[in-house]
Amino acid sequence: PGVPDNSDTEQDIYTGKPVRKVRSRRCSKETVVSTSTSVEQEPDATSQETEQTKDNNDSDSNVELVEIPLRQFEVVPIDSDDEKPDSPSKMDMVISRQANSDANEVTSTSEIGTNFMEESLTSSTKYRRLSCQGSKNSSEVSSEPGEDEEPTEGKFEGHTASVNTVQIHQGLLYTCSADKTVRVYNLTTRQCVAVFEGHTSKVNCLVVTCTYKKSLAVFTGSSDHTIRCYSVKTREFQTAWNLGERVLCFHVRWKILFAGLANGNVVTFSLKSKKQTDVFECHGPRAVSCMATAQEGSRKLLLVGSYDCTISVRDACNGLLLRTLEGHSKTVLCMKVVNDLVFSGSSDQSVHAHNIHTGELVRIYKGHNHAVTVVYILGKVMVTACLDKFVRVYDLQSHDRLQVYGGHSDMIMCMTIHKNMIYTGCYDGSVQAVHLNLLQSFRCWWHGCSLTFGVVDHLKQHMFTDHTNPNFQTLKCRWKNCDFIARRGSKQDTVGHIEQHAEECNQINT
Repeated sequence: PGVPDNSDTEQDIYTGKPVRKVRSRRCSKETVVSTSTSVEQEPDATSQETEQTKDNNDSDSNVELVEIPLRQFEVVPIDSDDEKPDSPSKMDMVISRQANSDANEVTSTSEIGTNFMEESLTSSTKYRRLSCQGSKNSSEVSSEPGEDEEPTEGKFEGHTASVNTVQIHQGLLYTCSADKTVRVYNLTTRQCVAVFEGHTSKVNCLVVTCTYKKSLAVFTGSSDHTIRCYSVKTREFQTAWNLGERVLCFHVRWKILFAGLANGNVVTFSLKSKKQTDVFECHGPRAVSCMATAQEGSRKLLLVGSYDCTISVRDACNGLLLRTLEGHSKTVLCMKVVNDLVFSGSSDQSVHAHNIHTGELVRIYKGHNHAVTVVYILGKVMVTACLDKFVRVYDLQSHDRLQVYGGHSDMIMCMTIHKNMIYTGCYDGSVQAVHLNLLQSFRCWWHGCSLTFGVVDHLKQHMFTDHTNPNFQTLKCRWKNCDFIARRGSKQDTVGHIEQHAEECNQINT
């Protein structure tokens, strides 16, 4: 499915010519948020790229690296290894914990569903009421995950429309959706333990963070032009701001909440006083799609991604434009800062790595079949989420694709990783968790296909979806060294044969 025709999202993630670039300018302290809604709209979405993904799934065996003919730059310090990605030593490596993590640094992206979140604290906390916003007569539900309890794989039920942001904080999963709600889930039982309501349009972004005196609050941004704040402890609505424009993404750092708007502005709020402090005019009239932060000596940097295909690097204190990172041909959907580099995913189906301080485009990673909605760096590997329903894991040095995770029923709009579990939210409202494990792999040996899955059930689904006629007409198996031909219309024969190949792969890994 594509984005509905009545979507008020600024769209250029699918087709069309690259949009013009708009020079950003610094705004004064007296500047206020515009109440104009005359945002440049892109053609309503979809269908063309969504339908091509099935045909392309078999072809992207490795991420294609395009080296920029500039000075050499090491992306991430990784030990040299000349072995193939499927060799035992490569597949036996253990995912390292994310370097330079900051529990208070959280990024969320626009209402088309893009999201990137920092991994938050994992200690347990107590939540006692399943309630809607403002309800004083809610039934009390205990949701105390034990200290030794681990997250479990499976689905999280409840949302009925696109899930646009996921964040994990103190052992709980927070999600926001186009169904106008925010839900909180226990990671172990996967049960919903709280619901926040109050928005009159889709909720595009959320962030859970500490405010004054270390009290926890949930901030939510919506297409109804408001930011709402709720107490995590009491579940009660606290305050709201009407910004006169759709709120598309959040980022939190240095006790400041940065809010990206559809008119290209970034509005800042003090988490201590819960008051608006400034407005930066960044990419108007094109929308802000994602944000990140970094340091340049003593200067604090704010990175702003936009629908104008660029990333502006600004002084986080006053919004002064320092430099512009260029290279993408379509909307920048997500960003991840690692040391001196910013990795950015785009609707142009690529991931770029820029040097934040020089603006130099260091590397381009190609190989995705659709828009890249999330980029996550875990030590030696890069994990990406894509609108083609796949999560991919790449080796940062060799650029080989190590694994693919499927099992999604719709386009992946957001993703986060916690305790080696991948949490994804999709366009149809589904949320699921799957274990990220590089110690096992399930290769599809169908002729012309090179996908290697991290879960055997995802391999089965891929074979049924991409290598089987939906009407179960005559199937000539093209698996390596197999000459099986199923009877016309025999679903039982086809299913049984495909499961046999999957079981062969499973036995190899046990």
